[in-house]
Amino acid sequence: MISFVPLVIAMFSYFVYLLLDYRDPLVIYVNPFASSMLLAGEAYYGSELPVSYMVSFSSSEIEKSHPIYLISSTLIWSIALTIANMLLIRKLYIVKIEEEKVL
Repeated sequence: MISFVPLVIAMFSYFVYLLLDYRDPLVIYVNPFASSMLLAGEAYYGSELPVSYMVSFSSSEIEKSHPIYLISSTLIWSIALTIANMLLIRKLYIVKIEEEKVL
């Protein structure tokens, strides 16, 4: 069940991008799922995408997402999660089979 948590967070991030009318781009830049989704969209379409999908329908002034901020946000999250992973792996203790045997 816990393995579905990243999938649920990614789907939630996608629906936040689609359905909420927010004007602050910090929501996209802080969320690694949303920033990677926008990077993939920008690579596919070849142009910058709006910060919020709903804002593009409701206002004439559309704020575009900046690829440099999206890439740096994704890299920062990747580095932070890699460091956290390395610290957690160091805490693992390998138990020999002989120690696990109960007589």
